[in-house]
Amino acid sequence: MDGDIVHARYDANPDMAEAWIRLRSGTHTESDLLLLEHELAEHRYYQAHPGSTYAEAHAAATKIADWASHMEPPRRENYTWEN
Repeated sequence: MDGDIVHARYDANPDMAEAWIRLRSGTHTESDLLLLEHELAEHRYYQAHPGSTYAEAHAAATKIADWASHMEPPRRENYTWEN
């Protein structure tokens, strides 16, 4: 990349996926709730600073809710969902 802003999908993150699985299944941890706080802080940063970059929003959110420092260790669990 040449320094231009690129609009793209976020990269897949297995740790985040596991947190969302726990949240959905009702087996969440404090760390999983911290992830939600982090994501909300990023969203609010984007709203308050239109045109900001992911790096800027992520850094600001990390000051509020540092999920990366409190992530659960990988469990590599399989979940089946009932409809």
